[in-house]
Amino acid sequence: MPITDYLIKDIQLDDQCNGFIDDYLLQMVTDHYYPRASRCDLPDFPTIIEPILGLRSDGIFVEVGANDGHNSNCCGLADIGWQGVYIEPIADYALVCKLRHSRNTVMVWNLAVGAMDSPLELHIASNNAESSSALTVGHEFIKANHNVTFDKKITVQQYRLDAILEASQIQPDFDLLVVDVEGMEPEVFAGFNIEYYRPKVLLVELWDVIAGHPLEARHAEVRDYLQGRGYRQHLVQGYNTVFVRGDL
Repeated sequence: MPITDYLIKDIQLDDQCNGFIDDYLLQMVTDHYYPRASRCDLPDFPTIIEPILGLRSDGIFVEVGANDGHNSNCCGLADIGWQGVYIEPIADYALVCKLRHSRNTVMVWNLAVGAMDSPLELHIASNNAESSSALTVGHEFIKANHNVTFDKKITVQQYRLDAILEASQIQPDFDLLVVDVEGMEPEVFAGFNIEYYRPKVLLVELWDVIAGHPLEARHAEVRDYLQGRGYRQHLVQGYNTVFVRGDL
């Protein structure tokens, strides 16, 4: 199928859908210019990006590993007018993401992201659908730390991030790229021409900050790769690292 078949279509909003969106909006924390979800991975994200990107309502973000689009670091940006691209391989979550952002200017793709355009087998935790990974090394950490069992497999379509950005008509120098894909971060960047797109800010989940972590070596390579391409490490908070383009 062509890549456009994986773009979630617009949803016709009825009273039930509008009520769903309103309930989500009531959960937003609005103590800064950039709102945030109460359960986002990086609660300080609004104050982190404000001095870098300014107080804007016209930015552009791309989030790889969107989940439901609400418990994400970008949902508040979309709510105040930013254009965005959400990418999520699990269909049910991609649909919820599209509904959550039906009033916003976002595109939602039901795709995995990797080094090549091909099918990909994902392992899903039936008792925690938020946990999925294509990597066995990722499974072991998630099982040990989140009490989940990977007992379901699904095959999803995978595309390079370059291909998805081209289909989304994203231009170089966009503002923010977020990558959180349970250990597959090296594959995401292998399919992304960072020298061409040059996003201003990167937020990447990297577990190499924990010595002996199963993903330590893979994520250390990503950190070195990004710093070697002109991105300085701006902040490390837990397993999240914010990188800023060197000319900013």
